[in-house]
Amino acid sequence: MSVEPKALIWIDATPLLQAARAKLRATQAKLSVADERVRLHKQSDEPDYQRWFTMTFSERLAEMRELYEKLAHLDEIVWKVEREILATGCSAAEAYAAVIAEIEAAKAQEATADETSSDDERDAREDDDQSRESVDDDSASSSSGHSEHTEIWKATKREKSEPDDEIKQIYRQLVRKLHPDLNPDLPDTLRERWFEVQEAYEDRDLTRLEKLLALCDEGGEESTFIDRIMSLSRLKSLMKSVSKKLKASQRQLTQLKRAPSWEFHKTKRSPRKLEILERDVHYELRNTEDSLSGDIRTLEAQIKKWQSPPRKRNKRDWNLSLEY
Repeated sequence: MSVEPKALIWIDATPLLQAARAKLRATQAKLSVADERVRLHKQSDEPDYQRWFTMTFSERLAEMRELYEKLAHLDEIVWKVEREILATGCSAAEAYAAVIAEIEAAKAQEATADETSSDDERDAREDDDQSRESVDDDSASSSSGHSEHTEIWKATKREKSEPDDEIKQIYRQLVRKLHPDLNPDLPDTLRERWFEVQEAYEDRDLTRLEKLLALCDEGGEESTFIDRIMSLSRLKSLMKSVSKKLKASQRQLTQLKRAPSWEFHKTKRSPRKLEILERDVHYELRNTEDSLSGDIRTLEAQIKKWQSPPRKRNKRDWNLSLEY
């Protein structure tokens, strides 16, 4: 009985690993660039643009705020009138009169309450001047009690927000290795890595924590972490995670680029670009103001119909209706 020989095939996975590592590095580089652009925009461009916008259009913003308040007030009246009609079945004019009476009664009640509160505040100030020392003692005891309740609340919050066991275990190991108080002689590179550990822990990023722990154990740099991965499936898993984060960051960038505050640090250096931006924002504000004014006119016309008494039908109107 003869046994057929079996051939052994050996496949060198080095080219596949090299290609996967190169693709992962390129994707991580794109992610770093996108995240950095988002960070700079939120930390620099948006605050600068908001300050410029508030200073440049302060008067227009005050006018628009009044329009918004007026529109909200009229809209509330119309909504209450429609609700009154549905609830009671009365006419629109009767419902409007009832709503206005209700609003005026509420205003009168608020005015009375304000007068009473002002009198109470004046009496309270007089009593406070007479017994300031006793009030200070009571405030001290109440502050100590408040601090106790605050500590209890914080402790309860920490218990509810504890991470998974694996994340907590890795984080504790990183604390022992990188915490500045426990390791006062750490180099600057490792001190910077400690802040990365904090961010990864807050985000509950297990992959990132594992990577940082591996870098600390082996003493390598993050650029060489990918070279030490010998599993193709592990590289594909990391690639999938990084690609997902890159797509999210790119979508965020696309939305931010549509905002007028995008790259405002360049716009404010050019008088011509700043003038164009001011003109565009002024045009948008004017359109918004025209839209608000149109809505207000529509509601005012509707309310005016409710305010006017119904027109009496004369004899000619009755004859015309009978003809039909």
